[in-house]
Amino acid sequence: MNTSEKFTHAAIDVPDLARVAESEGPFLSLYLHTEAAVENAGAQVQQHWKTIRRDLVERGVEDGLLEEIDEIVPRAHLEGECLAVIGGVRQILHVEHGPVVSPTDEATWGPLPRLLPIVRWRQSQPPYVLVLTDRSGADLFGFRRGAPELEATVEGEHDELRKVGPGGWAQRRFQQRAEDSWEHNAKQVAERVERLVAQIQPAFVAVAGDVRAVHLLRDSLSTQFGDRIHVIEGERPWEGKGDPIPEKVDELVEQHVRETTAGLLERFAEERGQDDKAVEGVAATARALAQAQVAVLLIADESTDDRHLWFGPDPALLSPIEQDLKDLGVEAPVQERAADVLIRGALGTGAGIRVVDAGPVEEGVGALLRWSE
Repeated sequence: MNTSEKFTHAAIDVPDLARVAESEGPFLSLYLHTEAAVENAGAQVQQHWKTIRRDLVERGVEDGLLEEIDEIVPRAHLEGECLAVIGGVRQILHVEHGPVVSPTDEATWGPLPRLLPIVRWRQSQPPYVLVLTDRSGADLFGFRRGAPELEATVEGEHDELRKVGPGGWAQRRFQQRAEDSWEHNAKQVAERVERLVAQIQPAFVAVAGDVRAVHLLRDSLSTQFGDRIHVIEGERPWEGKGDPIPEKVDELVEQHVRETTAGLLERFAEERGQDDKAVEGVAATARALAQAQVAVLLIADESTDDRHLWFGPDPALLSPIEQDLKDLGVEAPVQERAADVLIRGALGTGAGIRVVDAGPVEEGVGALLRWSE
């Protein structure tokens, strides 16, 4: 047996969704359009929800769950373009807001939750840290999807902040005192940056501001940051300034997502070419998940709508063949959309997930494996 290193540094790890998938079904999976940039947005969202709600009542969804959603809908348009609600039999299990998922509202009531859109949202917005620094200190921001934005301000203790030119023998002494203050302040900022990084585990750290202060901060940071540091244009905001977040940050986020996916697919192609630690196709991937062999599930967005798998009570009980599960003691296997079964299997066996384009992977589904036999 050839044991593989972990690939999960490039995959989406969603333990909160794993807990959702472990809950008792059936599940309500609601993706409701909540665009704010329309006239009477709140009223329109509530009208859409009323239409969907009537249909869900006819399908047997309990009033208690629907009443909980009633409380969320009126202000949902203030949070994002789409409201996602995953509900169990009697109560809401998960709420999240993000970009529009499909051209129309979606609401399913079935044996498994539909979590792929939420995984895609998480993937598109990795956590990151932004540092806006000058020679007196810095403003720090930590961004994590689904969590409150973290902010911190560091102000240096030293007040010798400017080089001055008094002339004569004292000039060099004044300059040295200023350099010492800048370096001291940069070390204070670096210590706070490292604590914030440890707290949110960002994909990257963007640094902007005074050129000299940025240079001193980079020198003060631990070498473990390596290529996670990105210097961008921007400045530390002053009181009364608008949005302090430089536009370049959005470009860094998109670049990180794109490069991370490309790197994982490149590794997948290498392993597939060696016929080693990779499988592709719905059936082969299901077999690997059933053995808890998958390190990262690769799944194309909505690529498996027309494919189905059988599953049992445990996430590792899944197969394209019903009899396989009956042979394992599952009395009444259930058939459901392959994407939902595969994602449940990945969450239940500790695998990471990466949403990819359909082209590089057969049937839009594949996996990097923890080991090969």
